[in-house]
Amino acid sequence: MSKIRMAGEKRQRLPKQGPPPNWKEKFAALGNLPRFFRLVWETHPGYTILDALLRLLRSALPVSLLYIGKLIIDQVIALAKGASVHH
Repeated sequence: MSKIRMAGEKRQRLPKQGPPPNWKEKFAALGNLPRFFRLVWETHPGYTILDALLRLLRSALPVSLLYIGKLIIDQVIALAKGASVHH
């Protein structure tokens, strides 16, 4: 079946979902992570390591951007006061 809907064709509705999981259920789901990581490792160890490194790099970006912004603001304040700050 093509992706284009024909005139008069009705869109299928998704079944109603239950209430969202509570905190206890969310933390219980973390118990599945070791098995998940083992499966990913068995698939391709190199990709697993690369994925972990890229995730660490991606998580460090917001903090590094905040630090660079802090340095810029410190420099602007120092220049406004007539002093020069070198890092």
